[in-house]
Amino acid sequence: MIFKIFLLVIFCVAGCSSSKVKKDIRTPSSVELPQCLTDCSKDQVCMNTFTEKGAACAVIPEGPEISFALPFDSNTEVVCTHSKGTGSHSGANAFYALDLATDYNKPASIVRASADGVAFVFMGEDGNLCPEPAGTSAKSEVSTCGQSWGNHIRILHSQGYMSFYVHLERPLIKNGAFVHKGDPIGIEGRTGAAGHRHLHWSIQKLSGTTTADWIKHISWAGESVPFQFEANPNGENHIFSSAEVSCAHVGIGEVDATLQPHFKGIK
Repeated sequence: MIFKIFLLVIFCVAGCSSSKVKKDIRTPSSVELPQCLTDCSKDQVCMNTFTEKGAACAVIPEGPEISFALPFDSNTEVVCTHSKGTGSHSGANAFYALDLATDYNKPASIVRASADGVAFVFMGEDGNLCPEPAGTSAKSEVSTCGQSWGNHIRILHSQGYMSFYVHLERPLIKNGAFVHKGDPIGIEGRTGAAGHRHLHWSIQKLSGTTTADWIKHISWAGESVPFQFEANPNGENHIFSSAEVSCAHVGIGEVDATLQPHFKGIK
């Protein structure tokens, strides 16, 4: 309760970056996988360091003891198109992230808060919305707007954990608002370096041990951590782990649909 009251008075200035559009097309599988020189132990993963060292073994971080929910409605079916440790999810800030997409032929879906917390809204240059790049929902140009995350929202929870909602068409909440699990926060989109319409969703641990530390680092991506979430894949609510969900790392319809996990929001 103290955490909630304290956070209600905190406001953040949104981070900005160039909205220049790159003249290339990115598909979900266009980034190479990391290659470690030695086999990692059972409590380690092979993670891209983005340095001259390339990939290296890293200890699996501890996840939060927070009950997260799939950030979509119970009547919205989403397909997981990208899971842990592959391609653009091979680095420390996105290793356990999930890319979740809805039917490209249907209107974009509402994105909902996966847990209670304070929301921080980030867009493009001068606080303006990042525009959706040229192309289609299935395949589009990429942009560096919003630090390449496009329009995105970070929700600060307890103990310095933050849920991250990326590539939104637009936010539906104001910066600094306290949100409850299930509240609508944005519209699914393809802004920034998305390549196709989807929600990049992850849980990150921010640096530091105090609220002041976490606020200081809120505009930067923290360390991606494995997390558990509740979803409804077949009419019943179940608990899943982002470390165990395995997705085909391709767009909707590019492989047999049975290879791509399907979820719905909890009832």
